[in-house]
Amino acid sequence: MKKACSVLMILCVFISLFTGCSFSPLNYIKEKSIDVNPASVIDKTEYTWPQAYSEVLSVCTSRYGEFTEIKGIDDEVVSRTGVFFAGLFDWNSDGTPELFIGSSGKDSKTAGAENFEVYSYINGKAVPVLSEKPGINEGDGEENTVSLIKSDDGNIVGVSHSFNGGKKNDRSFYTFDGEKVTCVKLYFGAVAEDAKVDETAEETTTKEETTTAPEEETTEAETDENGETVSADDAEEAEETQETETKEQEETTTVPETFKGSYSYFSIDGNECSKSEFNAKLSEYTSMNSVEIDCSAGSDISVLQAFLSGSAAQYTDPYSGIIYASDAKSEN
Repeated sequence: MKKACSVLMILCVFISLFTGCSFSPLNYIKEKSIDVNPASVIDKTEYTWPQAYSEVLSVCTSRYGEFTEIKGIDDEVVSRTGVFFAGLFDWNSDGTPELFIGSSGKDSKTAGAENFEVYSYINGKAVPVLSEKPGINEGDGEENTVSLIKSDDGNIVGVSHSFNGGKKNDRSFYTFDGEKVTCVKLYFGAVAEDAKVDETAEETTTKEETTTAPEEETTEAETDENGETVSADDAEEAEETQETETKEQEETTTVPETFKGSYSYFSIDGNECSKSEFNAKLSEYTSMNSVEIDCSAGSDISVLQAFLSGSAAQYTDPYSGIIYASDAKSEN
């Protein structure tokens, strides 16, 4: 018996040396086509695009939570958090849509989505290709909006920014060719794009005016509406109280101050241009069909989640209007 084993081992070594072959259990299974569950011998390295996007959406909802709105005593919105919206948009017109998501962290105190991200399906993975800041920054009265634009040469993501109370603004238009994202930025403002805007001087002056004690004046006694005599001090105090109440009322009803002057600086991709050149370039984009995304109100993403996970047969995107059927899963 031992002799037979030794002969068999020598024979195996002899064959291996002359043929240069080596055998492994995995290769053997593949070559012999033995009926074995593929998942037990082959690691899955790629997802279909719905599976990849489903995982991304799951991570985002786990990280940021479902859309939640918190209201104050007077029923005003204090903050909104979670995933505000999500949708599909074929950005580079290759037949496979991109996934876009708007969200805010759980500790957010804003009323609009803080993050706008776009993922593309590349080599079996969901790859982040754009990160922007949408919504409205309530604290500064500065607005950022997002639009999906349909172009003859491919789709465009438009993002509008407004800073420093409207003194600095831009319209950024992003295109995607499947490999890289390109941006055309149109800037307009009361100051140059790289100029610093210092608004502290005006605030300091206002503060000094409200805190400096008024000069002493001789004031005669006055009479109120009932004909009774009112001392000068009481009259002055009543006047100050009325002014304070009026000021508080104006503050509660007036929207954040915005720039109302004329814009004197215009540029395209950092190159200064005339107003007419700026308007001509901007009109190229504004003349296209576009859908603006509401970055402050939450949308129902449950249908999209169901479609991506495979439990829904189709999905109609509320932003792009495209209908995706379950057959699309086998095309990519």
